[in-house]
Amino acid sequence: ERCRIFVDECLEDTTMWAGPLEAIVVLTQPFAGAYYHFLIDGLTRIWWVHKQYPDVVKDGKTAFHTGMVSETGQTWARLMGIQTETGEKNRLIDGIWKGKKVYFPPGNACANMRVGAYPE
Repeated sequence: ERCRIFVDECLEDTTMWAGPLEAIVVLTQPFAGAYYHFLIDGLTRIWWVHKQYPDVVKDGKTAFHTGMVSETGQTWARLMGIQTETGEKNRLIDGIWKGKKVYFPPGNACANMRVGAYPE
């Protein structure tokens, strides 16, 4: 739980990382939990994943790192085509995770502070 709030404190200690999961799509942006950034910077990137990797979105083992795992986040994710719900069928994650395959869709400059829309 502490790593969800104070992420920087857990970066060096890999024993605090969760996972590994089979596949993670990273939609989180620098303002994790901020409603409008979640919608504008995070969820808009799902379209890219739908176009490039439709099977990844459909695969029930794929997790989506959103920075907002509340029922509000769940509802918006369902509207964007992610089959998820609060509880055992939750596919939204936050905090520090390891993944066997990680997808990082391109975003806008706001979503990738100081890096830009297309990280190298």
